[in-house]
Amino acid sequence: MNDRYETAPAATATRTARATTASTMRRDRAVRIALLALGLMIVTAALAPSNLFGQTTPEMQQAREETAVVYDLGRFFGYVHGMTTESPSLALTDTQKRKIAGVIEQIREMRRIEPEWAEEQLTYLELELLTPAQLMDVDRRAIEWQNTRESTGQTGSGGGT
Repeated sequence: MNDRYETAPAATATRTARATTASTMRRDRAVRIALLALGLMIVTAALAPSNLFGQTTPEMQQAREETAVVYDLGRFFGYVHGMTTESPSLALTDTQKRKIAGVIEQIREMRRIEPEWAEEQLTYLELELLTPAQLMDVDRRAIEWQNTRESTGQTGSGGGT
């Protein structure tokens, strides 16, 4: 019913009821948001790779060290990309491109990259596929990345170079 046609006491009661309902809805919404936030905090704490004080367990540290070479392999592709775009004289040959594409295709087909496989591929790519000049450029980029990382105090996954 429209408030204009209600009697004064009835209109006041209707407005009071609406205000109470709106207040209750806001409170219920705030409670739901708080519970959702609390639930997310609990899930995050349970799934976090380290405890709440930022300390990693020995097992986590060992796993991080073992998988560092996987991150190194990923960074290698970035270094090569940077090299080819910034230094045309060091561009990859068609044969090098095909062989790198083959490694990338193998990675795409993998569910998980094992550290041993990544180490083998990285050794092959760096020592057998690249020319000495290309390798020097890739190594320079890796050193620059490591120096930048150390100077900014970054830590986290993929601790190797």
